[in-house]
Amino acid sequence: MQSERFSEEETSYWLKVKREAHLGSLQPLEDAAKQIVVITSLLQGIYFAAISISDIKKVNDTTNVWFDAFIVLSMLTLGLWMASLYFATRVFLPRVYDARLQGPDPEDEAREVRTVYKKTSSYKYRRLKCAAWLLWLSFLPFAINVLIYLARLRVPPPK
Repeated sequence: MQSERFSEEETSYWLKVKREAHLGSLQPLEDAAKQIVVITSLLQGIYFAAISISDIKKVNDTTNVWFDAFIVLSMLTLGLWMASLYFATRVFLPRVYDARLQGPDPEDEAREVRTVYKKTSSYKYRRLKCAAWLLWLSFLPFAINVLIYLARLRVPPPK
């Protein structure tokens, strides 16, 4: 584990990271994940409310290809939103990496803390990036679904 030598400043820095990691050094990633959770949850709430008050249930014609497309795209959109929520919440519940708390050599300890810190931040960043991409990807089937609803589905008039 002696592949590189740390200067005294580097050793001190990584030991400081260890001591202060719990104070929020990964906070920006968690804040962004919270925003994705809020946006996705809000979109789902609005979508379900719109479906509930619309007359889409009256169409209920599985021989209509546009109705089938609407159902498939709804499921795809909801699936992407749920996947986005999953990855965003993984930012809050990352893997646990075991770091040796005390060691005889502060330089080795600093190297180990740096490794664990990099693994944790990398894990959180990858999950956040995946959540964001899934959210953005969900807008395509969502937009097509809205167009199908507005332009192609014929809702029977009220009786």
